Amino acid sequence: MFEFSIEFWGVIGIIGLLISTLLLFLPNRLKRRQYLFPRSVNEKYIIDTDNIIKGIINDIKSNVGKEVIAIKFHSSIINCTVDMCKKIREESNINCVALSGGVFQNIILFEGIYNGLISEGFEVFTHKKIPCNDSGISFGQLMVAREAYKGDVNNVYS
Repeated sequence: MFEFSIEFWGVIGIIGLLISTLLLFLPNRLKRRQYLFPRSVNEKYIIDTDNIIKGIINDIKSNVGKEVIAIKFHSSIINCTVDMCKKIREESNINCVALSGGVFQNIILFEGIYNGLISEGFEVFTHKKIPCNDSGISFGQLMVAREAYKGDVNNVYS
């Protein structure tokens, strides 16, 4: 069972690398293909993903290739994220973005969002030594516990 787990994750990594490489060499007209979605509802920061899901279902029914569906899905998430950051910057004047969380283990999303934000002039913070997934959360909890143990409660919550 343990060996299967390693092989399974290795396959996912290879598939991600292949899609990422494919995205590098695709013409820009294909990279811009995406599913349409509203970026806000009633002036709130809500992303309505109904059209993405409907678009994927329609593409499957139309026998669109899985690689095209994957590209359109990733492009949709990348463009939506960059667009939402731009909207928030317009309203708040905040120009710094931290990319954190397990979703950024997906190299396609990470590189696409990172490069998109950089090209729009954002200052982007990413993980370098601490993983972006749950082990990073564990590390953060450990740091909070350490500061609490030292009695420096003000440092813990600031």
